[in-house]
Amino acid sequence: FCWNFAAVTAFFVGRAVRDALFLAHESPAQLPYMYIASPIAVTLVGLAYGRIAPRFPRERVVVATPLVFAALVVAARLVLGPSWLYYALYVGVECLGALAMMQFWLTAGERFSPRDAKRWFGVIAAGGTAANIVIGFVLRAAVGHTGAEDLLWLVVGALVAVAGLAWSVGRRPHPREAGRSAPKSGAKASTPRAHGKDEPVAGTSHLRLLAPLIACTMLAVTLLDFQFKAITTEHYDADRVAMVEFFGTLSIVTGTASLIVQLALTGKILGRFGVAGALLLLPSTMALGAAALLVVPSLIAATVSKFGDQTLRYTVHDAGMQIVYMPVPRAVRAKKKAFLDTVVRPASEATVGAFLLGYRALSGALWPLAIAALVVSLVWIALVVRLRGAYAGAVAETLRRRRVMPVELDEEHATREAASAVRGVLRAGERAEIVRALELAKASRLVAAGALASAEIAPFVTHDDAGVRAAALVALGPAAGEASARALADPVLEVRAAAAVALHQIGDAAQRAMAIEHVTSSVTSDEPSVRRAGLAAVAELGDPAWTEPVVALLGARRWRRPTLEALAAIGAPAERAVLAALDGDDAAARSGALHALAVIGSPSAVARLVACATTERTPLDDEILRDAACAALWAAARRGAQLETSQVREVVAAARRELEVVFTAMAAADGLGRRESTLVPDGTRRAVPFLLDSAEGAAALISRALRERSERATARALDLIGAADPTLSLDVARDNLREPEPTRRANAVELLEAQRWSSPVAPLRALVLAAIDESPRDRKLAIAERGLELPRHTRDGWLLSLLADADPWIVCCAAYLAGASGVVAARERLDALTRDERALVAETARTALARLDPTSSAEARMLTTADKVLFLKGLELFAQVPGADLAEVVAATEEVELDDDERLFGEGEPGDALYLIVDGRVAVLRGSTTLAELGVREVLGEMALLDPAPRSATAIARGAVRLLRLGRDDFVNLLSERPEVAAGVIRVLTRRLRAAGDKAAEGAPGR
Repeated sequence: FCWNFAAVTAFFVGRAVRDALFLAHESPAQLPYMYIASPIAVTLVGLAYGRIAPRFPRERVVVATPLVFAALVVAARLVLGPSWLYYALYVGVECLGALAMMQFWLTAGERFSPRDAKRWFGVIAAGGTAANIVIGFVLRAAVGHTGAEDLLWLVVGALVAVAGLAWSVGRRPHPREAGRSAPKSGAKASTPRAHGKDEPVAGTSHLRLLAPLIACTMLAVTLLDFQFKAITTEHYDADRVAMVEFFGTLSIVTGTASLIVQLALTGKILGRFGVAGALLLLPSTMALGAAALLVVPSLIAATVSKFGDQTLRYTVHDAGMQIVYMPVPRAVRAKKKAFLDTVVRPASEATVGAFLLGYRALSGALWPLAIAALVVSLVWIALVVRLRGAYAGAVAETLRRRRVMPVELDEEHATREAASAVRGVLRAGERAEIVRALELAKASRLVAAGALASAEIAPFVTHDDAGVRAAALVALGPAAGEASARALADPVLEVRAAAAVALHQIGDAAQRAMAIEHVTSSVTSDEPSVRRAGLAAVAELGDPAWTEPVVALLGARRWRRPTLEALAAIGAPAERAVLAALDGDDAAARSGALHALAVIGSPSAVARLVACATTERTPLDDEILRDAACAALWAAARRGAQLETSQVREVVAAARRELEVVFTAMAAADGLGRRESTLVPDGTRRAVPFLLDSAEGAAALISRALRERSERATARALDLIGAADPTLSLDVARDNLREPEPTRRANAVELLEAQRWSSPVAPLRALVLAAIDESPRDRKLAIAERGLELPRHTRDGWLLSLLADADPWIVCCAAYLAGASGVVAARERLDALTRDERALVAETARTALARLDPTSSAEARMLTTADKVLFLKGLELFAQVPGADLAEVVAATEEVELDDDERLFGEGEPGDALYLIVDGRVAVLRGSTTLAELGVREVLGEMALLDPAPRSATAIARGAVRLLRLGRDDFVNLLSERPEVAAGVIRVLTRRLRAAGDKAAEGAPGR
């Protein structure tokens, strides 16, 4: 803010003095020469800067630039005579403004993400606006005492301040580098490079529109500025003081208006209308100003036009233009911005200067200039409209970071090259090379295309290596002939599966029947490897004859992926069987059936998905299955399934209901008075205290439960919106919302905000962006209240409302908080819940009532399910697992109590369980050496669960100890179902290995 204040002070004071001195001594007819000379000077300075600056650290260049300009101003004031001073000032001020503003916004752009920029650029730019106001008062007060020329010393002082502030900012750590490890000494920073000569770097495709857009900006603004100055000169004649006072008054008025726009409107405009909406304001205002000058060419009309320019160009427009550069990689951004600011911008100004020079020689009328400004403004508006889509595409490019080969090979040429390569390997290759060559032959269909003769591959069907035999059968396909029938008796499963696929493709009814029988027996086999091969064969061939045995596997989580791939190959013939599985009692099978319908994608399958995903009280009646229904509907849309108009309306209405769930959960957490957990730079949330037997721990538990509800509902809403509007880049955005890097998450939100939402889903845009943005909760709720009717309760009212919730886990958490916080108003409701048929709810309600009873015993008690979940939530291992899922996990745990010196397990014993310390301390020993001493919330035994080797150490209690034991089988099942637990295990092991390494290093000689 202060840096911008000082930079704008130097620029605006210099410009005001320059304009007053020049217009008082020179004719307005000389202005076109300045419009030509200034851009040429800016271009030359910019080119010189582009050659010199990269040779030095950016921080030093940014500090040196204003000092150099300060020295030049001093020299000009002391050495140059009046006439030369005016011309030097006119050119020098433009060079100063171009370089100072470019350096400032490049630095700011590197320290903010687009989302942060929308919030803060308005405030930062307000520094310049505040300077504008101060400048106006200073000019009015000082010019009568000092004269216009001596105000240049104020410019020098401001430039020195700019250098000092730039030096101070450069010394501070980079905010966007927080949480990242520092590069190793001597490592070079990577810069994005294109693969081909003409291939653009990801995230730069929209820049091609910036050159014409900036050109239109300079043309329109310069044309209107010329008319303003011409009319002002005619009005004030040669009265320098009066003109400076007029310029000072205009600075005060425009500065005040700009400050209001900056602080009160810029962030809201950028947040509500996006970058394109912000960039449309200035050209629209310029068009209206040109029209006004065309109708009434007076000082008032010219001043109003200038007022619009000064109020919007350096506020909303500047902030929007800086954000446009942000998807561009840093190394490219500086180069592109320097080119646009020091070449395109001044070249455009020089062009209009040359035009005005010729025009003034022919005519003195101003109305044709107003027409030209109006036309240019309309073109400018059209370019901004086009920029909207291009900017969204640039953000998507930045997030994808994918490269495309610049040249595609001719298909026939590629086939010949592949066949030649395969022949060479088959003649003299090793086993692994032959297998890869045969896979290439299959992938390129070389036998079917006639590029490779079947006789060249047939000998490998009888190769000694089973992998070669299988690959040869697959490559031959139907050309394998009788060899495939004989291979059905091969002792190796892989070869038999390949033979069945080849046999099925031959077409003979008897041989196809043999293949079908073989694959069916494989799919129904109890041997995992045999079943896997059978499902792969179904996925290869897609014969409806295998529908029933494949559908029967939908309930087996282990086989979900190969089963879905097989059903995708079968397609519509499998739909009836899939629908039957959806109507069954097996929840896992129903979830698999939903995804299978997405793969099938027929109109009837999509209709069933819409019905499951949009019914307010879904027949699935399980949040996990509801998640699956919404995800499956989006997957179907991504595969090309088309929704009917009525279905789109249903889906949008369901998305709105999900968003109501999102913000109601936020409002409940806010109403309970629980402060929101904050994000840390690696994308995780800062730890909150999950403390047993405390109101703080209970509050943390229900806060987390409500946030998990909000996140799941947000995911469903995004799925539904993606199904209703497949043109949105939701896949890219969601992938990046899960990234640990804050900038990528912010860019994901920016991508969705920048894209054009179709009319059915557009009303939900603001709600969705508020739900996924990382802004404070109160800001999100303020946005939600404008589009939704959210309930309002007192703290106890929210608690009573949650005690009546349909979700048993939410009810459990609310009861737990009521007991821990002593909410007497909940006693009646808790008493009713003790008779609830849901064991989890009844158990927690009884415990809560006991806590509300002042006469209840304070003795140690057994841990309830809620206690155990609260405890597990405080562990790094389980922190990311939803509480409702942990409630199922803790059902498999058991409490273990040890006395002092009692052994938990011994070295060499089989590792069959994971232990979590609830109270006390446990020593880990190897022989007589103590390796570690673990306390509350520490985990031990996890290595034995991941590695079947015997225990590597002995664990002994140090004092009384209470632990939770989770058996090996339950833990392994949890790892397979919840990948975030596996990530937690990796974090725990990494930390322990690092601690062990540090300990070893401390004991090493010389350290």
